[in-house]
Amino acid sequence: MSESAMSSVSRRVGKTVNLDADLNQRVLAWQADAAHATGTPRVTFQAVVDALLKELLDDELLAMRVRERLVAEMDETL
Repeated sequence: MSESAMSSVSRRVGKTVNLDADLNQRVLAWQADAAHATGTPRVTFQAVVDALLKELLDDELLAMRVRERLVAEMDETL
């Protein structure tokens, strides 16, 4: 792989995530629990998102559950 191709693969892309306050608090609590469970000082939101997206892309059953949830949540907003 060329050097320019490698740099584009490893380059981070910024995204904005807007969470409702309750979900944000639940995620913060989960991060604190995960940090405690892993013996690390903290688990960042970025690390959580990275891990979740990798799992989503690698696990077809999880991907199916997420698609089903998306449909259900779209139906709730109609």
